[in-house]
Amino acid sequence: MIPSRSHVTDSKQGIDATFISLHDVVASAYGDDLHKEQLAYNELGPRFFDALSVEIGNRIDRCGETVPIITGKSRLNLYMRTLIDITKVSLG
Repeated sequence: MIPSRSHVTDSKQGIDATFISLHDVVASAYGDDLHKEQLAYNELGPRFFDALSVEIGNRIDRCGETVPIITGKSRLNLYMRTLIDITKVSLG
């Protein structure tokens, strides 16, 4: 199991940082069942990303005063094409 967060300190620079893995961000928001995730995606449309942004924001908030370092491959990439299309439409 990959942890969602881990704390590190760069001793040379004195910078506290927290690694945040997004490997499980979709499962955290919608459960670990791919069918249920896709059903939520189809039913919610662009609002599907609202729960993901809340989950990512919560993970960043838990970093406190440390610098968040966001990493990790997740099933989010299954839905990114739509997010890109939504962004293009909203930006004109």
